Amino acid sequence: MPQEILKQLGFSDKEAKIYLAIIRASKATPTQIARETGINRTTVYSVASDLIKKGIISEDLGGTKTYLVALPLEDLVNLTKQEEEKLTIQKNLITQAISQLQEITKDAPYQIPKLVFIPEDQLENYLYTRTPLWNKSIREKDGIYWGFQDQTFAKQYTKWIDWYWNDPDSKDVTLKILTNESEFEKTTMKAKGYERRNILFWKKGEDFQSNTWINGDFVIFVNTRQHPYFLIELYDVAIASSLRALFKGIWNELTE
Repeated sequence: MPQEILKQLGFSDKEAKIYLAIIRASKATPTQIARETGINRTTVYSVASDLIKKGIISEDLGGTKTYLVALPLEDLVNLTKQEEEKLTIQKNLITQAISQLQEITKDAPYQIPKLVFIPEDQLENYLYTRTPLWNKSIREKDGIYWGFQDQTFAKQYTKWIDWYWNDPDSKDVTLKILTNESEFEKTTMKAKGYERRNILFWKKGEDFQSNTWINGDFVIFVNTRQHPYFLIELYDVAIASSLRALFKGIWNELTE
């Protein structure tokens, strides 16, 4: 039912009822909507104000009465735009918080967990929040983000990749990643023109089942071949150094 779908989009029960009543009427006074829904008029005014802020209804103040008017249904897309803007602001605040908190804790004896497992429902958020620490470790080594990318990752996490290469914190990081054959990588991703995102197609990479990244002293494995996706982060200087040398060697052989 439409009301249930609206509630899944974040509408409260009253918001859904009032919005549907306005759509059915196309244009109605708050009193009419109150009578139609059984919700008192004061609440209708309050909820209507929230729906106006969401960008899906408007007020017609041209006559002697105030009417609530349903905007084109296509304007429901405004809901996702608002959430995306909030998410962008939140990600920027998190990045700033990490940077400032690092200054506070730089002299403190901080122990990084050796091994961390991240399930699918937390994976994307972990990519955003962990990036500043990974970049810091990359810069302390050779400034290069080494490893292997399974072709499925770019399709599933394009939004994070775009964010990464537009994030000022990544401005001095260069990517040198091997990958298996992918039309998506050759067309869609290549067209984005990220200059420091270097991808080499490796025929022998078909046997790789997960992404393997060497980010400074971190080794990250990300499974995106099948659900449930997951990420494993390993912090180990010796293992990271060995794997970095391995991928660097393969890269140099392929580019000679």
